[in-house]
Amino acid sequence: MNGPWAVQTLLTAAEILCGLGLPVWLFGEKPEGYRKAVFWGGGAALIGLTLYQRRFWMYSRYYMVFCIFCCVCLVWCCLKYRRKETTWFICLYFETIYYLDVFCYIAAKTLASEANFIQGIHLSVSWGRIWIYLVSRIIVIAFFCGLGRWKRNFTAFWGSSGKFFVMLCVMEYFCLFVLDRVFFVEWEREAIHDWKLLLSLCMVLLIAGVLYVAYRKYRVLYERQSLQNELYACHYRDGLAHMQELERIYHDEKNHLIMINRMLCSGEVEKARKYLVSLLGKVTETDAGRTGIPLLDYLLSEKEMRAKQEGMEVGIMCTGEWFALGESCLADWCALLGNLWDNAIEGCKSGELPGWIRFAMYRNGAVVQIDMENSCARAKNGGIMKTSKSDARRHGIGLRSVFHVVDAYGGKWEYSCENGVFCMKIMMFV
Repeated sequence: MNGPWAVQTLLTAAEILCGLGLPVWLFGEKPEGYRKAVFWGGGAALIGLTLYQRRFWMYSRYYMVFCIFCCVCLVWCCLKYRRKETTWFICLYFETIYYLDVFCYIAAKTLASEANFIQGIHLSVSWGRIWIYLVSRIIVIAFFCGLGRWKRNFTAFWGSSGKFFVMLCVMEYFCLFVLDRVFFVEWEREAIHDWKLLLSLCMVLLIAGVLYVAYRKYRVLYERQSLQNELYACHYRDGLAHMQELERIYHDEKNHLIMINRMLCSGEVEKARKYLVSLLGKVTETDAGRTGIPLLDYLLSEKEMRAKQEGMEVGIMCTGEWFALGESCLADWCALLGNLWDNAIEGCKSGELPGWIRFAMYRNGAVVQIDMENSCARAKNGGIMKTSKSDARRHGIGLRSVFHVVDAYGGKWEYSCENGVFCMKIMMFV
């Protein structure tokens, strides 16, 4: 029996380590310092407990719940961010492995002719059990490792579709609750009969989930495209008004030159200079051209003007070489910057007036760094500040929209609200 025991040990170690390591790799956060030792030390202890449990039974739904609980405790103790996403990932990972164990067991039971199948597989370490373990773990681990190719899209999808994964975890646990009766002789026939019905139910729910995800994706794309189209329309209207203003000034050019000439002839040089400066100010009044991307420049100018109209002090700095963005990327950037500024303006209104906003955006190669600071009311806790608007159901999602875009590009974000100052730092790849 040394061979099956050795292989079961390796498979159990791979199962636990991947259950802890895959979410760390996919979501991009690693435990640091003493937390790293606690994290992987706890994983090693869990491997030992799992090996001890499998001396007696191949499968135990209660031990699966205990294993998920231990992994979630390690995540919440050792990681700082994205704990909720990691928790649901761990639940789905272990439930899927146990779910495949049951189905492989039922398939093997159906094909095999052994009378004491439970005794030979479930209650003892044998090569039959090893083959079941091998199939289920290779499928699950290979699937989640393969997601690394689409890591950015996966993390964004996972963060924005929490309800779908909660439903999937509940569904899998319900199926396990019904099917694990196959390991008891008195309920074995009934459980084998029910698995086809549950498999059909899983397929229906999976199709419904895919349709739900597709709906969410295209709804977000529609909202971003609508925002981009609205910005284009506003830009066009403001540009048209600006051109009309320039035409009026050029039409009156002769009159202005007469006035300047009269002032100079009268020796009123300073008065002529001020008159000329005011005239040039009207002529050169246009978008700042901070990024070289017209739509983003217009968005920054429009938000800056809105903040100043509210009596806020505004500072903007953009450095680095910029380049043209595709239509989909441009919509994402409009959503990101628009929500950042809307959140900052709302935060200033909630604090002591006059408020202030500091915005800086740097680009170095493929990395973009965004720093946003604004005055705000003093927060009572370290969570995401809630909107102060009356229609909170629609408007309290600005920061979540920002996080969604950043996650979609594989970026990182962090924020703080201390002493009446809200700070947001974002790093993205373009």
